[in-house]
Amino acid sequence: MFNALSLVNNGHVSALSLEQPVDTEIHPNVTFKKLDPEVNEPVVLIWQNSLTMSTVGQVFIERMQEALQNNES
Repeated sequence: MFNALSLVNNGHVSALSLEQPVDTEIHPNVTFKKLDPEVNEPVVLIWQNSLTMSTVGQVFIERMQEALQNNES
């Protein structure tokens, strides 16, 4: 999100986020507004199993899998 935040903060782009990803007190030039009416869309994550991932990528996938398992039980 940092790269997108830099672009938004400098006025180069606008961004759409699922949730408020940053503290607006730290980034006062960034504003988050809820969509009205609320938009509910499914989210899909796709990754290549044979790809060698960074440690951060591996942890992300593991935590997402754990979250999905917890939601199913």
